Amino acid sequence: MKRTPEKAPPAFWQHWPANLPIAYLLWLISLGLFVADFFFGRILTVALAELLGLGYWQVGFLDRLSIVIFGLAGALLVIIVEYYYRTGVKKKRLWPRFLTVTAWQVGLILAGMLAAALTGE
Repeated sequence: MKRTPEKAPPAFWQHWPANLPIAYLLWLISLGLFVADFFFGRILTVALAELLGLGYWQVGFLDRLSIVIFGLAGALLVIIVEYYYRTGVKKKRLWPRFLTVTAWQVGLILAGMLAAALTGE
């Protein structure tokens, strides 16, 4: 008689309640980080334009264009992340998904801070 292997106990993050209210609380945290990403992404765009040696009018144009692009991308990503978290609840993958999204958001914020420090803004 063949013995079937037993499943390993769930990891620590799988013990946390992975239900819909928690997913929406995490989504609100991500929403706040999206607002910070908007401002730091704009700083990063302007800093990179200045490092490339673009003129005053070109930097101004890229600054205003980045407002439109980051605004539209942020609105779209808020909807996508809500769906991503909601389906993560069903698949019991909410916490890894939250950590992935948060890592990208914090990475953009740190890149913006670094660019601001390098350009002196």
